[in-house]
Amino acid sequence: MIQLILIVFGVFLLFWLGDLYLTIKTTKRLGNKVEINPIIKFILRGRGRFIYLFKVIELGIFLYLIWFLASF
Repeated sequence: MIQLILIVFGVFLLFWLGDLYLTIKTTKRLGNKVEINPIIKFILRGRGRFIYLFKVIELGIFLYLIWFLASF
């Protein structure tokens, strides 16, 4: 069971890193108006200083959700 949880977390970690890379690259090139997510748009309004912090918090919440579901 733990192997499946780690595989799922690894896949979503790759998706998360890809999303972070594409978000930063796109918003630097085209500006903040291309971002659809209102939370990220608000974070990027301040020159994107807190996007890494937000993404770490997002990943932590996802890890907690996986742990919570696995504990059933």
